[in-house]
Amino acid sequence: MTDSPYDITGLILAGGASLRMGQPKAQMRLSGQTILERVRSKLTPICREIIIVTNRPTDLLEYDLEIVQDLVLNRGPLGGLTTGLFYAHYPWTMVLACDLPFVKIELLSFLAQKTLAARQGPHALIPQHQAGWEPLVAAYSKSCLKSALKLLSLQRSRLYDLKRCGVFFELVPEEELRKLDPDLTSFININTPEDFERARDFLEG
Repeated sequence: MTDSPYDITGLILAGGASLRMGQPKAQMRLSGQTILERVRSKLTPICREIIIVTNRPTDLLEYDLEIVQDLVLNRGPLGGLTTGLFYAHYPWTMVLACDLPFVKIELLSFLAQKTLAARQGPHALIPQHQAGWEPLVAAYSKSCLKSALKLLSLQRSRLYDLKRCGVFFELVPEEELRKLDPDLTSFININTPEDFERARDFLEG
């Protein structure tokens, strides 16, 4: 537990198969830190607790964090989100994929502040820009759990389907995002060895 001003659980999704990378991404190092450490450092000032969802828990025992496994295996980000919401102790959950090394703490703080004024019930705060929406750099209320469990029971795995199950999507527009992250580097993820090399060049440059 931390002294965060927000009643928020931080959720790091680290359960992907990493097929395109060829190895687990969370443990790869950029400028002396693992990607997981970089993501964790952005959540720590904002979240009262941090949970990692992974299907390889023994790989992450060195981290002083709560580690949980998917409630339902092989259901992608929806499965990870559902698991995180199930274990979260706080009204809101800040979700980050583990392959986002450049996420800005200012952006996460902005989302956290918006949770204070969000309406009651199943609610998600999701950034949106020209390239699309960003459901893995987003905040979800604990009350989304019922809808997420329903989707899993229906054998559906798309996060977008939460909207059809009663979750209100509050989209944060690009102009708001660019005030905090002008180049939108928060949404650069690492999926391939080429992405990793570009990320390393970016940091070293």
